[in-house]
Amino acid sequence: MSHEEVSEWVSDLQARRSEATARKALIALRQLYREAISARRIPFDPTEKVELPVEHAEQQRFLTVAEVSTLADAIEPRFRAPVFLAAYVGLRYGELAGLRRKRIDLLRGRVEVAEAMIDVHGSAISYGPPKSERSLRTVPLPRRVVQELEHHLAEYVAPDADSLVFTGPKGAPIRRTGFRRLWWAPATRAAGLEGLKVHELRHTFVALSVAAGCDARKVSIWAGHSTVAFTLDRYGGLYRDDEAADMSRLDALLHTARPLEIAQVTSMKGRFR
Repeated sequence: MSHEEVSEWVSDLQARRSEATARKALIALRQLYREAISARRIPFDPTEKVELPVEHAEQQRFLTVAEVSTLADAIEPRFRAPVFLAAYVGLRYGELAGLRRKRIDLLRGRVEVAEAMIDVHGSAISYGPPKSERSLRTVPLPRRVVQELEHHLAEYVAPDADSLVFTGPKGAPIRRTGFRRLWWAPATRAAGLEGLKVHELRHTFVALSVAAGCDARKVSIWAGHSTVAFTLDRYGGLYRDDEAADMSRLDALLHTARPLEIAQVTSMKGRFR
């Protein structure tokens, strides 16, 4: 490939997918070319002067509890439960599509995120570990979600422990593109939420967790974010900056602390003369 061809390829990928996807693809391609140069297979790197696409901050959209319920009522009944799992537990699409019956503990109210479905450009499906090591996690389930899952498991899921929890009407895995076209888009239109992305249910999970008073560390672990710093960087604005309350608590602590007695201090001074 020439420099111009690489630039055109990156621009096309950015237009069709996203800045983030194009950026990651260019970084991977650049690494391959550099390894080829080190092995003396090619004389130059055509990606060297191609600028990395700039990732623009994503406009975050959060649903209210009422909107989540409206969306769940509007979607195909077999997909009510994944709406609640994404909005109230924070699972990614691939984690939902790869979830198996054995990972759900209704008695303890827990779901283990141990694998995800990987859809390779619509041509092949595989299952493997989720996005990162931090994405391997166990997340508590609100009672509302437990109730939805109880019904869903009884109605739509085979009893085998390895059965996929969420499938299409004929039992096939749910590919992202097909899900969006057949069930998601019609449901969001019917619910008055047209344009809503599946991933924005994860934003909703974080927003509702913050509103419920959960600290950033817990939210970060439950969401499977890479670091707590990432959580604060992206969602820090949701946490209230209540300096007055913080100072009141600090003042109360300092007020109740026992002061040093003057006699002791005087006695100690005398020892070092």
